[in-house]
Amino acid sequence: MTLCIPLRLFLFFLACSFALLLSSSRLRADTVLLSNGDKLTGTVIKLEGGKLTLKTTYADSIAIAWDQVASLATSQPLILPTSTGALSVTAVERTPAGLAITTPSGTSTMAPAAVAVLRTPADQQAYEASLHPNWARAWDGAANVSLALTRGNSDTATFGAGFTAARTTSTDKTALYANTIYGTNAHAVPTTTAKASGGGLRYDHNLAPKFFAFGTGDFSSNALQDLDLRSIVGGGFGWHIAKSNNQSFDLLGGGVWTHESYSATTSAPAITNSFAAL
Repeated sequence: MTLCIPLRLFLFFLACSFALLLSSSRLRADTVLLSNGDKLTGTVIKLEGGKLTLKTTYADSIAIAWDQVASLATSQPLILPTSTGALSVTAVERTPAGLAITTPSGTSTMAPAAVAVLRTPADQQAYEASLHPNWARAWDGAANVSLALTRGNSDTATFGAGFTAARTTSTDKTALYANTIYGTNAHAVPTTTAKASGGGLRYDHNLAPKFFAFGTGDFSSNALQDLDLRSIVGGGFGWHIAKSNNQSFDLLGGGVWTHESYSATTSAPAITNSFAAL
């Protein structure tokens, strides 16, 4: 038995389905009401720097001045960071008494200055992760290898290698380095002209936006000087006189301890210790 559906009935159901889909899409949209009465719909991306970013289907993302927003309603909660924790916000309304914030626990009024940032849950999670990144993450570094050869009147070879790495977060900075050099001259006695290695680290921890404590450790050896190990350990406090994303100028103060250990073949003392102030 074959079931036949009239064309008009089929088109009616198709139109109803399309209308239902369109209306449900509108119901899920976020709504922004401006102070001048204009109403915008879309998806709120974030509030940051005094701008509310709204993504729409009919235009690119729109940056709206936050002080021109009369009310905001979202289909999905946004995260409002506060001094006591994060709030899950679904609506904001500007009133003479302040901003009325709607959360799952009810509505409360906050000062406009307290509502400066709104993020999606995913963006908030990423932001919190950036404040305390895993130790294996957030590293930047560089490595280099060099080889120099000369032939003819001289017969020399020099090899060098090194690397630097740094991990910077909002609260601290860790820097590491290591290098080595080895050189020979076939016409010289002895033939080894360079054999030295070194490495070290420095750790800074912010105590205030411009004030920080630091600790350093530098270690090196030089076979031509019969230096088995030179250890320089220090620490102190620093002040960021000028700091930007690309450079900084710091004033440091503290002390260092130097310990040197030499092979028995050298005329220098086998072990030396010294202290100095930065």
